[in-house]
Amino acid sequence: MDPQKKIGCLQGCLSAIAILIALIIGIVVMIILGLRGCDKKLSEMDSRLQGDKNWPVDVMGGKYKEQWSAGVDKADALKVVRISLDGVISRESDKNLGIFKEMDASSAVVVRDKIRAAKYDENVKAIIIEINSPGGEVTMSDLIWHELKEFKSSSPNRKVFAYLMDMACSGGYYVACAADYIYALPTTITGSIGVIIPALNASALAEKIGIKPVTIASSKNKDLLNPLMPTDPEHVSIVKKAVDESYERFVDIVCKARALSLSDVKEIADGRILSAKDALSNKLIDGIVYEEDFLGIVEKALGGEIKVVKYEMDSFFGNYLLDGLMMKVTESVKRSITTEISRPTTMQYR
Repeated sequence: MDPQKKIGCLQGCLSAIAILIALIIGIVVMIILGLRGCDKKLSEMDSRLQGDKNWPVDVMGGKYKEQWSAGVDKADALKVVRISLDGVISRESDKNLGIFKEMDASSAVVVRDKIRAAKYDENVKAIIIEINSPGGEVTMSDLIWHELKEFKSSSPNRKVFAYLMDMACSGGYYVACAADYIYALPTTITGSIGVIIPALNASALAEKIGIKPVTIASSKNKDLLNPLMPTDPEHVSIVKKAVDESYERFVDIVCKARALSLSDVKEIADGRILSAKDALSNKLIDGIVYEEDFLGIVEKALGGEIKVVKYEMDSFFGNYLLDGLMMKVTESVKRSITTEISRPTTMQYR
């Protein structure tokens, strides 16, 4: 073999060995950090079980870090927790960073856990829920609404303030109805009060290209809204009943939250979106303000200077890797369950 080629092969082998060694070292470091993180989690959970409730924790026992966000950074100030509801409201986050799941995302479960952490911290006087969402799943929207109501009832004089950002529509506004006060920015889009179950029917196309559906079901209504079969009016009636019941609940919550009559709410609860100005004129919000004025309103309502904090989870690289890989596995499994295409999608506030 030519000496130059021998040198090139040798350099290539050495480079491959170096990369392999680096990968092994990286994996070892990750494992060490992961084990340390697990020890820390176990220690925190043990502390919690022994009755230490002086710091906010999520439902799994992990401790939240409190990061100063606004107001005065004084020990004697009234503590207010700022929680963001960002993106489509769903059980799982729709955000990811490559194979790594974003830890502080729009997941309704993450938001729920932060609200519960605030509830169990006796020093928290209020929650600011910042909403930037087009809506989402009915159940998850209702879950967050319920947790905010639970926070308020857990201790006398606790309050919830909703601050609407770019968009707080449908399920986003549903969540805001748990607040004592709702404020928006001048450019906020809100409203869209309504319920929808989107479905697709491709029976005509299936017949044209020779696809014949074969469904084995215990009854005809078990095969509800099969997209490869002609639409059954009875199926539509069943789904419409569920949608109407959810819609009436939504309207009732708005009526009670905003002290409005049923007729006033029904007049605008036809799915239309509203500008901040229209929302104010229809009494869906209490005012249009920028953040500095909004924080002043919070202080006045609570009767003192406030210290606004955000919750952040302690984390380590192993958490990101494990969560990211689990997310990819879950997505793969979901894609493999082809029978899901024969079912209507989740009922949504949007």
